[in-house]
Amino acid sequence: PTPPRSTLFPYTTLFRSLGTPNKSSCGSICNIVSKQIGPVLTFGIDGAASMKQDIEHCDAIFVWGKNTDTDDGTDFFSKRIQKARQRGAKLVVIDPRKEGIGQEADIWVPIMPGSDGALALAMLKRIIDNHQYNEEIVANYTSGFDKLKEYLDTLTTTKLLRQCNIEYSLFEEI
Repeated sequence: PTPPRSTLFPYTTLFRSLGTPNKSSCGSICNIVSKQIGPVLTFGIDGAASMKQDIEHCDAIFVWGKNTDTDDGTDFFSKRIQKARQRGAKLVVIDPRKEGIGQEADIWVPIMPGSDGALALAMLKRIIDNHQYNEEIVANYTSGFDKLKEYLDTLTTTKLLRQCNIEYSLFEEI
C-alpha cells in the first residue's frame, strides 16, 4: 500500500499548515532552471518537452556539478555517456569530488566549491579572445555580446583560475 502523501512529502504538510500549497526544494530549483527557464530564455522553447541531449553523438561531454554515477536514478545518462565514450568521446568532469564519474573522466577538474561562475567566465574569456565561436550566429542571433566582451576584458584568466583553485595547465586541457 502507498503511504499517505504527508509521509512521502513531510514538508507538504508543513506548508499546508502555514496556509500555502506552494513548496520548493533544491531539486525544484535545479529542474525548473535547467528544464524550463533556461531553454525558454535561451531558445524560446519548453525545454522539458523539446530539449533532448544528443550525448551519443558528442565528441566531448561535460559533466559539471553532477555525479551521474550516484544521482542518476535509472543510470539513464551514465549508460548514454558510456556509449559515447566507447565511440571515442572525451569526458570532462567538473566537480570537487572525484568519486563516481570523476574517476572515469579523461579530464577531472577539482573545482573549488562555489567558484563555478569564475570557471565559466574563464572559459568564455578564452573562447571569445581566441575567436572560437561562430561570429555570424553571434551577430545575428544574440544581444549584449559586446557588453559581455567588455566585461571579460576587465578580468584576467589567472585571477579567475585562482578563485577556482585550478592550475593553468589543467585549464588548457579543458
